[in-house]
Amino acid sequence: MAFGQAAYAYGSMVPEVEEMTEQILKWKFPVAKVSLSNAEMFVSVANHSLQEVLPQTFMYEIAGGCHLNRLSLLVELAKDFHGNKVPINVCFRRLDEIHCSPHPFNFVSQAAAFIMVGAGLPPVLGGSWYDIPISAVASLA
Repeated sequence: MAFGQAAYAYGSMVPEVEEMTEQILKWKFPVAKVSLSNAEMFVSVANHSLQEVLPQTFMYEIAGGCHLNRLSLLVELAKDFHGNKVPINVCFRRLDEIHCSPHPFNFVSQAAAFIMVGAGLPPVLGGSWYDIPISAVASLA
């Protein structure tokens, strides 16, 4: 579940999170079904087909977000795990390291990027020269 929760929190799309989590769960359970809503992840697992046996169903709270650097690290970790290159205990340790990793850009570089994008938008949208400095300052808000 930790992989699915992290993938959704770092900006992955719902179908990819469901598919990846199901593939990881099938390492332990032959039958797994994952469904995501806006705030919850529902997971049903069984050792036999879902029709023969009442599956165990769990609900986990999830929070969305966007952190593409962490998402790329998580995808690489999931590929390594799925390819049996990394044992499960190492996966959880690396998942904690990914979760605690610092943001790759500092405040100054983020502010400069917002100012540049804000200043570049008025000419594209047909604004006047007076809109450029106003938009650059407003982009920091």
